[in-house]
Amino acid sequence: MSSSYVLIGFIIGINLIYCFINNISIFNILHTNDIINILLFLFFSPIIGLFLSGIINILLRKFLSNN
Repeated sequence: MSSSYVLIGFIIGINLIYCFINNISIFNILHTNDIINILLFLFFSPIIGLFLSGIINILLRKFLSNN
């Protein structure tokens, strides 16, 4: 498990405990738009990295094979 997933879980967990202790609704504390953006970034960043590394690999093979 990556450290970014652990950090996100830690932040959400601390907020949940804070809501439970102080009897506050969870939706008053959590910024759901921010959480959705972070989860989308965690999902799409490896895919984007895969495509970028593939493009770099193809370009390097093309330029290095001509020499």
